[in-house]
Amino acid sequence: MRSILILIFIFTASLFSAEVERSIINYINDNPGRSVNIWIFFKDKGPEKDLSVYEVNEYLSERAVKRRSKMQNFPFVSFSDYPVYPDYIDQIKNYALKFNSTSRWLNAVSVKIKPEQIEQIKGLDFVDNIRLVKTYKKKYKKEENSILEKPAIAFSEDTLNYGKSKPQVEQIGVTVLHEKGFTGKGVVIAMLDDGFNRYNTHKVFDSLTVLDTWDFINLDTDVADAAAKPTEGWHGTMTLSVVGGNSPGMLIGAAYNASFLLYKTEIDADEIQIEEDNWVAGLERAEAMGADIVNSSLGYSDWYTWEDMDGKTAVTTLATITAEAKGMIVVNSAGNNGGSDVPNSLNAPADGEFVITVGGVYKDDSYWGQSSFGPTADGRIKPDVCAQGTGVYRASYSNDETFSSGSGTSFSSPLTAGAIALLVEAFPDITPPEVRDAIRKTASQANDPDNLLGYGVLNIEAAYEYILNDSLPKPPAPTPKSLNRLFTSSTKIHYDVSNLSRAKITVYDALGRRVYSFPQKFVNAGEFEIISGNLLKASGIYFYHIDGKNMATGRKINKSGKLVYLK
Repeated sequence: MRSILILIFIFTASLFSAEVERSIINYINDNPGRSVNIWIFFKDKGPEKDLSVYEVNEYLSERAVKRRSKMQNFPFVSFSDYPVYPDYIDQIKNYALKFNSTSRWLNAVSVKIKPEQIEQIKGLDFVDNIRLVKTYKKKYKKEENSILEKPAIAFSEDTLNYGKSKPQVEQIGVTVLHEKGFTGKGVVIAMLDDGFNRYNTHKVFDSLTVLDTWDFINLDTDVADAAAKPTEGWHGTMTLSVVGGNSPGMLIGAAYNASFLLYKTEIDADEIQIEEDNWVAGLERAEAMGADIVNSSLGYSDWYTWEDMDGKTAVTTLATITAEAKGMIVVNSAGNNGGSDVPNSLNAPADGEFVITVGGVYKDDSYWGQSSFGPTADGRIKPDVCAQGTGVYRASYSNDETFSSGSGTSFSSPLTAGAIALLVEAFPDITPPEVRDAIRKTASQANDPDNLLGYGVLNIEAAYEYILNDSLPKPPAPTPKSLNRLFTSSTKIHYDVSNLSRAKITVYDALGRRVYSFPQKFVNAGEFEIISGNLLKASGIYFYHIDGKNMATGRKINKSGKLVYLK
């Protein structure tokens, strides 16, 4: 046995370099003879000439384009949008036992390989670094401290018949916004979970609108897993009911009129196995499909230490940075590790700077002892806000007619995501930073935050009033250089001159290639050109440049702006 261990040590020492993450060495030493799932990150996305903005436009939905247009300070199309270079993928496939997934945002692929092949892969000149795909296993108590109940007659005094779900939504101000007419209509929420075994059969989902489904485990659209065991996909069924359920007299979800994207990113069994590459793939698909909000009740910790909860280490956390830049709000549960004897007990991506991390409280707003706590390793307050984390009323996973209650920040998170959906419905142009600012500044202990409750219990009513009363700092008025013009058939481009000038307008695509030029001519104040979508090759981002001379002052004219064209 001793000789075997020595051989393994010699093998790993000679096989790896600084480009290969240390956790891969640990995994191989702990699992001799087994294949390993790895991330392979690339240095670039191939020759610049092969980068195609048209391909980017085709993979983005119309909703995604509209949502991105809100983010004035971020490029509409960035490096993260271009596909991973196909030649790199083809070369990696030669070594792979199984090709798992591709990430545009990370410029990486996830594959299963034999350990001895890492030496060859790390020698490829386009490979930047190699990391272990982290796997996290957790056990849930399913139907906790509950009695399955059949529907009862609703309380007549409720405008909406919330039944036993009323305390959990009333605590965070949702009922008031419901009374104002906000129900999540027009907002798209993506749910990343272990499957949704009763989303198309349980009565609480009779009015549910589902726009897209995908199972990242089995690579099909069946997130209910009809052929699976009856109890598989149970966790997603319960979290979905908390945000999107609608069963008068029993349960009304926080955003019961929202539309949903349902993505299975966990391997379901007695222990739920979460692999971070599936989660990243789910996040990217949600963004491309136009999700406004992503709710995730997942977390990754087994291969990460508390020191790694710094907002810049875990792969899932890195992906949330890109999600923010593209205008998507990410809400994640803090975790249920409150009793841990560590400086912080967060699970990634709850450590993310741009993630709304949700902790759990009792009905009386006091800290629920199992809710994970901060601060992050780099000293930021976490969680951000809290919602009910114990005794949460939800649909049963085992019967289409019954309900139960249970505990976990897994339910605090969708309560919060649903509440935020009401804000997005009320203020369609609100950005992720503005949402975080509003909910933090109006939560129950905003003036004295800590690392158990963060800024306190969410108060979405107060956040709504805060925004309505213009308490958020206003962005500067748009100028031609920062203005986004979204159009579907044609739009005006104003010369924006004060008196007689000689000028011309040129339109370019996102890669700087000239698409169309208006001839140089003399123009006066108020004149404009009309650019038609027929002159452009495809939906996407375009830029225009106005070049000329003011005939009265002799000053040069040098202005530009952005156009967003949707066919």
